[in-house]
Amino acid sequence: MKFIHKLLLLTVLIFSFGALLCGCKEPELTVNYYVDGTLNNTAPDRNFYDFISIECSNDKTEAVWDMNTWQLTTDKLKKDTTVNIYFQYTVSPFKINGVGYATLQDAFNSVTDSNPVTIETTADFKGFAATPVGSDITLNLNGFTLDGEGFDTITCNGTMTINGEGIITNTVAEEYSKSLVNYGTMTINNVTVENTTANVAIWNSNNGGSVMNINDCTITREELDCIVVINSGEMHINSGTITGAGDKTHPVVYNNTDIAVLHLNGGIITNNSGNYTVYNDAGTVYHNDTVAENTYGVETAE
Repeated sequence: MKFIHKLLLLTVLIFSFGALLCGCKEPELTVNYYVDGTLNNTAPDRNFYDFISIECSNDKTEAVWDMNTWQLTTDKLKKDTTVNIYFQYTVSPFKINGVGYATLQDAFNSVTDSNPVTIETTADFKGFAATPVGSDITLNLNGFTLDGEGFDTITCNGTMTINGEGIITNTVAEEYSKSLVNYGTMTINNVTVENTTANVAIWNSNNGGSVMNINDCTITREELDCIVVINSGEMHINSGTITGAGDKTHPVVYNNTDIAVLHLNGGIITNNSGNYTVYNDAGTVYHNDTVAENTYGVETAE
């Protein structure tokens, strides 16, 4: 009889210990990320998607999507819980650290000091914008097209880097508008710059000692008798192609002021009309570190 009592007591102890172990089990959290309605294993890139909503299967658990860290935070997780988080492709064509802006000018206006800021382009955009004085902005085109539609598409008043792939253009033929204007320091990398207005694709001003660097870009004007690039400051053409179809008074690249300095370090410059490719009206042209006071018909800068 005593043996039976001991056996029953042992059984009770075993079940009690098992229940205790079950009670000590860490609650399991399951997170599902739904991106445009499709289940994903991870959250999408904050520069291209917006957070929409969150659902939690346990009403006592606090589940929050942190917009600053772009991560899920939970509190009071007492039992197994499933959290569903929903995202959709952004409706904002420009984003800075996950914050969307309806226009490029809005994105530029949010930059209030000289700390470097990166803007991600997430869609084609029609409109124009100018950077704040003294700002330091990197604009990633991510394959999209920006069109000024009759106004200077982008004007740089500080330090700016534009990275492709992507297109910067101006498409209102009757207007007198440029695609890129530089009053500060601008570097363009792997960007296609076009213009179909009555103005140039790129103007590097002499205002404040402007410096422009062109790397691996495709710069074109298909219209007859139009200058493609005007340099009035300091310009470095390092690689890529610049193509136009101008007559003798409309070269492809025009160095036009006494203080203008043009460095032809690489790339190919072509005039499809067989006229001047680079014309030095004033200033200095360096062709691979060699001074060329009057440069006509330079096709290969390398």
